Amino acid sequence: MSITRKQKGIAVISVLFTMAAGIGIYNYIQHLKQYEVGIQEPIKNGLPFEIQKFNTEEGLVFHRPNGTHIEIPANAIVDQNGNEVLGPVEFRFREMHKASEIFLSGIPMQMNEDRTKHLQSMGMVELRVFKGGEELALKEGKEIGIDVATENKPDDSYDLWYLKNDENWEQNGVFETVNNDRRDLALNNLPTPNEPIKPGEDILFQLASDKNMPHLKVWNGVDWRLSGGQDNKKLYRAMRINWDKIDIKQINKRNKLYRISFSAKNKDHKGNIFSESISVLATPNVKKKDMKKLLAQYEEDLNLFAEVLKNREIEEDRLLQESAMLNSFSSNGFGIFNIDKLEETKILAKIDATFDFEDDLNAKINKVKLIMICANQNTVLTYNAFDWDEIPLLDDEVELVAALPNGTFAYVSSEVFRSKVKVKNISPYFENKRHFNTTKLSSEKLKALMIGKNESS
Repeated sequence: MSITRKQKGIAVISVLFTMAAGIGIYNYIQHLKQYEVGIQEPIKNGLPFEIQKFNTEEGLVFHRPNGTHIEIPANAIVDQNGNEVLGPVEFRFREMHKASEIFLSGIPMQMNEDRTKHLQSMGMVELRVFKGGEELALKEGKEIGIDVATENKPDDSYDLWYLKNDENWEQNGVFETVNNDRRDLALNNLPTPNEPIKPGEDILFQLASDKNMPHLKVWNGVDWRLSGGQDNKKLYRAMRINWDKIDIKQINKRNKLYRISFSAKNKDHKGNIFSESISVLATPNVKKKDMKKLLAQYEEDLNLFAEVLKNREIEEDRLLQESAMLNSFSSNGFGIFNIDKLEETKILAKIDATFDFEDDLNAKINKVKLIMICANQNTVLTYNAFDWDEIPLLDDEVELVAALPNGTFAYVSSEVFRSKVKVKNISPYFENKRHFNTTKLSSEKLKALMIGKNESS
């Protein structure tokens, strides 16, 4: 039976339709496989910026409790057209030192051109300047001074990276790890008050007032006698040191015997802070008729001393919260800067992961992202559902978070991950299937969980 022209036309149309449908499906699958680039916050405002207003004509010195320090020079801010901006503007800043903070920020850590490569961070900062809703820039020829707090000194494998256009990481200049001299200078310049000496009888040594403790003048000339049976060297050392605190306690009223305790915080030759204390037993030598007047003045001065000492201890505790080291560099613009080393996951063992929520939805069609929060490696890795059969195993200190279509999150704790994976049983040469049951969390609860980790560490 011969085929008519009409039938041939229908056949051609059918073939073309099938081909078009196939191409459409292929393109759709490629669309589903694509990764989003740039900053992708899992939770809106999950890691908020610190905001400080400043006048562009004066510049800005911005200092954080951990020692991170930013300096923007005067007359250095321009708009996107290069026109100088004068007057008040808004500085926005945030820093990420832990994997949970990186997760909340949404800042990517993998390379767009090769997702098997990722950055392992030793401190990341993001700094912006705005006026109204417009983001501003740094004037050409100007530089920002940036010191990022660090608890550990990076080795030679670490570089300074910059997130160009908020999308692609590229190496950007050099950094230097330096001592936090601002902290040490402030600690050295703290006033060193001497506690008022409670009066008594007999003579051997004196404690004089100084510019930090003018109220001690009343005790100038009051003498103490070291009790017998003690090592005189302790007293000699006590007389050579500037002490933070001198405590006088009566231990034998009948014999008028007192324990005088000296204490201070000092630094060794490496700059490490340590505590030192010395105690001696002594009896005072004061005429009985003068004792009542001296004791009254002593109580008054002791209250003043307690207030000065309290303020000093508060400031000292604040300064000791700062890191002893800083990663220091300069920049000719704002944006995101990271002290990182580049790592490779190709050689690592992989797991083929499945999850309980896949019983209720198609993770590939719904473009569900799986985020690995790697605490020990201080990085965050993101994978779409097409790649869940190739999840790299960095170590077992990992949390998993899947962003579900309904706005909630499926969460796997590091304890659950560790118990399921059992690193010792994983081989890079075999298939390693693992199924995870998850805990469903709202965005508020997940944010609280991550913030809690940051505050407790």
